[in-house]
Amino acid sequence: MTRITHNITRIFGPLRRSPAAATDPARAAPLEPQAEEVTRAWRRGAFGTARLAFLALAEASQIRVLHSMEPDELRRLGSGLPAATVIRLCERLPQERRRPLLQALPRQRRRARDGLTERRPSRV
Repeated sequence: MTRITHNITRIFGPLRRSPAAATDPARAAPLEPQAEEVTRAWRRGAFGTARLAFLALAEASQIRVLHSMEPDELRRLGSGLPAATVIRLCERLPQERRRPLLQALPRQRRRARDGLTERRPSRV
């Protein structure tokens, strides 16, 4: 039963309209083709492919992709990215968007996050 529920959520999840997408212009704006590849791979469940495509994007495109994602998707994406990349991107995100990414870092990487934020306390 859990597998059925999971598949239904996976299939119909992209169809639901998020209230944040309606109010946030950055989330409502269309993405360029390379960034769209990231979201397509993410929706298919190919998380490794999505992460690799995400890392290949320019920083401005990465920020736009992060704005288009839900908080639980941000957490999952952040858990597979290098800590330095997460910190660099969090410097350019608003507080409500950066929290899920920072929470995604495992304990070992949180130490790296603390080290990076200590060197640059005014940014994070």
